[in-house]
Parts: sequence; structure tokens; C-alpha cells
Amino acid sequence: MSAARLAIALALLAAPSATTAKAEEAPVGAAVLAYDAARWSVERPSESSLRLRSRRDEGAFVVVEARPAPAGESCGAAMRLPFHYRTPRIAAATLGGRPAERIEARSGCRSAVPPAVAYCAVSGAMVYELRVAAPGC
Repeated sequence: MSAARLAIALALLAAPSATTAKAEEAPVGAAVLAYDAARWSVERPSESSLRLRSRRDEGAFVVVEARPAPAGESCGAAMRLPFHYRTPRIAAATLGGRPAERIEARSGCRSAVPPAVAYCAVSGAMVYELRVAAPGC
């Protein structure tokens, strides 16, 4: 990643909405996340994380975090999942045009809880994680 910016654009976040699409950008770490402001509102817990809440589906949100890259393991293997999720499945993917990993894990709670889905990509000395936050048990 250049010191200036890394544009992370996912169809989920940047897809035009039925209303007028308002493209917005929010910094996270040294990266910039592009998102559709008509679909998402942004909360900033810290300089290295964002929480995007759906304006349409109450309870739906995406968490974006930047943290130091893990030493000696893939970003998917180092991802922190809630205690009630089983061993994740990790597959190759792309994120913002960069090599990434897709992580999916099922909850041990019950079948009514959807799987947790996340993406991570290493850029320079940082890992960028995007997680679809599923409710707890």
C-alpha cells in the first residue's frame, strides 16, 4: 500500500442504491473505504476502525479494521472471531483489487444464526479486515 491511500471498494458497500447514490469515503488506518452514503451510515470507534450501519436493514452492519499484519501466518488464520464460531473456512479472494482471503465460520449456537463472513488483505505492514457482523447467539 502506498503511504497515501488504498481504495477499498466492495460491491456490497459501493453499489448504487435505488435512490441517488452518494459516493463517500472514510479513512481507516492508512486506507480509504469508498461506500454508498445512501445505504450506509458510518460510526468511528477509533482511527483504525469503522462500523457501517445499513440505513435499510436495522441490525445489519459491516466492521472495517486496520491492524498490524500477523507474523508468520495468513491474515485469515489470525482473524479474531467470537468464541461461539467454529473453525473457519479460508479461501483466496480479492479485496480492492488486491489478493485477499475470504473467511467464513458457522456459529455453534444454532442453525438460525447466519455464518460470519469476513475478508482480509495485507498491505504493507497492515491487515485490513472487513467483517459482516452477525448477531450473537
